[in-house]
Amino acid sequence: MNGILKRKQFLSLIITGALCISLTGCEQKVEEEPVIVVADEEQGYVYSLTDVKRGYVALTKKFSCRYEQTKEQTVAFPEGGKKIEKIYVREGDYVKPGDVLAEVSTGSLDEEIAALEYKMKKEALQKQYLDIHEEFDLRSSYYALAYGSKCEEEDVEEHEERDEDIKENYQYQREDLADEAEFDAAELAKLKKEFADSRIYASMSGMVYSVKRNLEGTISKKDEVIMTIIDGNNGVFAMEEPDYVDCFTADDILEMDVSYGSAKGIYQVAPYKMESWGEKQYFSIVDGPENDGIEMDTMGNITVTLEERENALMLPNTCVFDADGKNYVYILDENNMKTVCWIEIGLEGDDFTEILSGLKEGDTVVRR
Repeated sequence: MNGILKRKQFLSLIITGALCISLTGCEQKVEEEPVIVVADEEQGYVYSLTDVKRGYVALTKKFSCRYEQTKEQTVAFPEGGKKIEKIYVREGDYVKPGDVLAEVSTGSLDEEIAALEYKMKKEALQKQYLDIHEEFDLRSSYYALAYGSKCEEEDVEEHEERDEDIKENYQYQREDLADEAEFDAAELAKLKKEFADSRIYASMSGMVYSVKRNLEGTISKKDEVIMTIIDGNNGVFAMEEPDYVDCFTADDILEMDVSYGSAKGIYQVAPYKMESWGEKQYFSIVDGPENDGIEMDTMGNITVTLEERENALMLPNTCVFDADGKNYVYILDENNMKTVCWIEIGLEGDDFTEILSGLKEGDTVVRR
């Protein structure tokens, strides 16, 4: 709605500040009002008008977020001080659980392990031979008694004593072998652990995202991350706004805008594993444009409604002005003259402002 106001002369309206009235023997103060000056040139102006109406007022905020993988493996050597012998992967390689990623020098460790394993196999065979030899000696003792010239009572007692000696002798040998095997097993476990610690294996399927450069030939540092493996098939958007976590619920469906890259578009996202939220808050994609995948570190903006009013009396923000903390609008009087109308406002939304008092539905105001 447009109103054309043409005036022939310059009009200046001043709402004054404090008025001080000095009287003999007394002093009176009047509350200070904001100063508004409305000036019109002789030439005509065209004012855009709008009506006060009821509707939805919302205050939203955009939060920046970054695409991250939900699953990753950071690779580091458990011990330091060893020469890095080999790096088996490069950035962009795909790996699966159990693949060797890197190793440090082990010297003759593999030979020591092989020799100890061979020794333990011989010990196991020796134990079997002891069983066979014991049985043979016991049978020989029996045959000596059975087929001897006499089978008198003293011969039987002597035979029984000899059998006990045979059994005791072999029992001692078994115990010695068992002690030696136990010691060797502990030593083998130690060597194998040392060998295992000299190699790093992939614990998940994924892509090698980063590898530290020029590692081969250098000395390993304990727990220093040398590469990262990521699961490129699954990811979430993460933001770092812990002060605003109360603005979200598990049932929220929010709008997110990705403004660049192959994943450009508008997405619908929902809070992801809110129980794990801390300094970071995570959101999974519910719906969005089809693409070949979202690259790691892709940035997006999630729009969140911080406050809202339903069926509120409202005006566009461009209609509402402020003077010294008090709000007003311009209206046209009965002579189509622009004049000030003081109002009280509520929620100042993105596009509209809630009107609490000073205007009613259907009133017409001047739009900036």
